[in-house]
Amino acid sequence: MPSQGPNTPRQYPSDEPGPSSWARVAAETRPLAYLWVFDPVDSSIYLEDEQGPHPADFPMFSTMAQHVTHPDRRQGYAYSIIGGWRITDDYDGKVSDPVVLKCLSEALRAKHPPSTPSGC
Repeated sequence: MPSQGPNTPRQYPSDEPGPSSWARVAAETRPLAYLWVFDPVDSSIYLEDEQGPHPADFPMFSTMAQHVTHPDRRQGYAYSIIGGWRITDDYDGKVSDPVVLKCLSEALRAKHPPSTPSGC
């Protein structure tokens, strides 16, 4: 077994994030985050990404509110992570409503189909 000294390059197992994992994330073309608003009337999702023509044109929930004016609307973020999305509400809390999660997952899959079969 080779010795592990301070100058020995680390060998990453396949299940641990390593250089190849980060290169794969950098090569993806999907945005880092989406803002989403859920309309409880017709179970529709409105998505906007942060990749506008100018960095100052980042969408805000107040501008997205014109699509959904219902007082019980839900809103939050979908952050791009390796293998999927981290979905949170607008206070970065967990979204536990299964209807919102299902509709949001379908909307994200429609915009960014998985590159490998998911088995679903």
